[in-house]
Amino acid sequence: MARLSSDPFVKLTGRRIIDNKSSEKIIHKTKHKNKNLNPTFDESFAYTLTEVFDAVVTFDVADYDKMSAPDPMGKVDVNVQSLVVAGAKYSNGDNPLPYVTKDYDIMPCEGCVCPTGTLTLSLIFFPFHQAPVTDFFGGEFKITVHKAVNLPAMDSGSMFSKTATSSDPYVKVSITEHDTGKLTKKAQTKTAKKELNPEYNESYSFLMEEEHSPYVTLQVFDYDLVGNDDIMGAITLSLADPALLPSEPTLVELLPYTGCAATAGQVLISASFTRTATPRIEEFWGGVLSIKIIEGMDLIALDKGMFGSGVSDPFVKLQGFKKPSEGGMFGMGKGKKKSKPRIETFSQTKVIKKTLNPMWNERIKGKLGPEHMQVSAEPSLFSDSQSSLTLPPECVLGAV
Repeated sequence: MARLSSDPFVKLTGRRIIDNKSSEKIIHKTKHKNKNLNPTFDESFAYTLTEVFDAVVTFDVADYDKMSAPDPMGKVDVNVQSLVVAGAKYSNGDNPLPYVTKDYDIMPCEGCVCPTGTLTLSLIFFPFHQAPVTDFFGGEFKITVHKAVNLPAMDSGSMFSKTATSSDPYVKVSITEHDTGKLTKKAQTKTAKKELNPEYNESYSFLMEEEHSPYVTLQVFDYDLVGNDDIMGAITLSLADPALLPSEPTLVELLPYTGCAATAGQVLISASFTRTATPRIEEFWGGVLSIKIIEGMDLIALDKGMFGSGVSDPFVKLQGFKKPSEGGMFGMGKGKKKSKPRIETFSQTKVIKKTLNPMWNERIKGKLGPEHMQVSAEPSLFSDSQSSLTLPPECVLGAV
């Protein structure tokens, strides 16, 4: 018997990439709507995508089944970078937030090859910084949290009232690792009891290393004696350009954060960042080289076997050269020629099958020692060819 209705819901997932391993993170799941092919969800939420997340998030539409796994109905992939509105002011005040509202066609997914319908989303993405941060080698970060103003009321006046009249706010400063998102440094102000305009006047100093993220997060929480503290909003400071930090006391608006889709208020802060000087390489003693391979475009088609498929199975290797040794055995001979530099492979990405536009979003690393040449490491592009007609099993597509 043909189905006449569905019980649809939407699940939003993001993809985290840590140490070359990819994992899915469920960000939000809506309630299901019983027997409805035109459901209205009207659910608002916020989530913070840190540097370990891929830029593409997925909205999976599925049919809820009480006694079995949900049946997939299709999906919508959204690149959050496409949501950035040039010149937009991200404010919780009188200026409305620049949401991007659009009807997205629901696309095929595993288990659903012929989806129908559209998914209407109102989305907004607050970029930490409009340009990528380069040459970050750490430094000293100083911040003073002076006060907060016009914070939202989170707590009711009594156990018999449902109207919120006050809050017990405090501010937490967080610093994470760039590659893993792991929290490594933090500080927290005192808690101001029953106050929507708390004064703190507390200062903190952090010594940041090269492995730290160049973004510092300030989160405002409402303290609760029982249960988890409620987040009231957050501020993210970029250390990409220290001149843009508020050196003098400045009111900075709170913005939505994970667990807080709507917020209000500002925090008065002053901050500074003194960079660690870019290291000069006088003598090369080695180190760890980490490169994020994002995607390839318009690659050469090498797999043209008997069916003329015209594709490749590309992957990327990080390779370097070991320094040539002196002539003679153990470098002790005289009048002998030096050996040639030897190629060494440090790591490689996964193989993406049958595509000329692969998407990796993987971080590969190589540990270089004093025996390696200083400017030797480079990622090279290969095809894992299975054709035995005209090509060897592994063919070079080029170098990055």
